[in-house]
Amino acid sequence: MRFRAIEAFAGGCPLVRRCALLRVTPGGYYAWQDRPESERSRQDRVLAVQIAAIFHEFKKVYGSPRVHQELLERHDVSCSRKRVARLMQKLTLQAVQARRFRHTTDSDHAHPVAPNRLADGPEVTQPDHVFVTDATYIWTKQGWLYLAAVMDLFTRRIVGWAVGNRLRVPRR
Repeated sequence: MRFRAIEAFAGGCPLVRRCALLRVTPGGYYAWQDRPESERSRQDRVLAVQIAAIFHEFKKVYGSPRVHQELLERHDVSCSRKRVARLMQKLTLQAVQARRFRHTTDSDHAHPVAPNRLADGPEVTQPDHVFVTDATYIWTKQGWLYLAAVMDLFTRRIVGWAVGNRLRVPRR
């Protein structure tokens, strides 16, 4: 890592000074430059390409255990799971966890359902006579945000809306 840093800042200052700052000798730096890439580094480079291909093939949901299993079964590559995890971390490949499905609407209740009075009603011919409303919820980083809107049915414009952190039922 130190030798790579020295190489990266080649134009900044003289080599002797860069080596002194990182507490290595210039001779050690030159020896590192002339040294061929290790077999392990070469294998890691090839393995990293395979890992990235598997990760993207499975839509970024496979973590190191599953990627490791795919390497063993389909690609016949033997390596440890920890090596796969290290390479995935180095490549910044992190599995995206699917959110758990949550039931938020209870359709099986004893409350009366309001009749649809607009289905068989007369056609709307002028603004500000017939309004419809709806409420929905939106997930945010702070939690659920509830939105209620009122729409003029003739102009299809939102004439009023409200947001809040909880649903409020009006008191009768």
